[in-house]
Amino acid sequence: MKLKRKDPEKFSPDLEAFLDFLRYAAEQHEIAKTAQMEADAVTQDILHTLELQDPDRAYMERLARKLKRTRRERRLAKDTAARTSCIADWVSKNAAVIKSLERLLGEVRREEKKAAGRIYIPRTQALEDIKPVSFGRFQDTEYAVQEGGLVQAATAEEKKGGD
Repeated sequence: MKLKRKDPEKFSPDLEAFLDFLRYAAEQHEIAKTAQMEADAVTQDILHTLELQDPDRAYMERLARKLKRTRRERRLAKDTAARTSCIADWVSKNAAVIKSLERLLGEVRREEKKAAGRIYIPRTQALEDIKPVSFGRFQDTEYAVQEGGLVQAATAEEKKGGD
C-alpha cells in the first residue's frame, strides 16, 4: 500500500489526521444526538399546542411549516448520529488504544524533529585539506576544520572584497 504524503519523510501527519478523524466523528455523533433530542422536544411542543389549544388558521399554517422544518432537521441529525455511532462506540471502548496512539504520535514527532535538525561534526582531522566546491546550501563557502568541528571560513563574496 502506498500512501501519498506531502512530505514523504514524515509519518506524524497521517497519524495525527487519523486521531483527528476519530475525535471529529465522536464529536459529531454527540452533536447529532443533542440536535435530535432538541428536534424531538420541539415536535412535542408543536403537537401539544395543536392538541391543547384552538389555534386559528394562520397560526396552524406557521405551526405546520415549523413542524416540517423541525422534522427535516431531526432526520438530518438522526442520520448523522446513525452514521457516526459505530465510530463513537469504538472510540469510547478503545480509549486506552487512542491514548497509546497519542503517545506514539508524540514519539514519532520527537524522532522526526531529531532527524530534521541532524548535523554531522567530524571526529577526525581527515577532512582538513578538503574544501567543498559545491555542497547544496553551502555552495561558494569554504570550511576549515578546527577542534570541535567544521566551521565556516569565508564565503566567496567576502573573499572578493566584501566585509
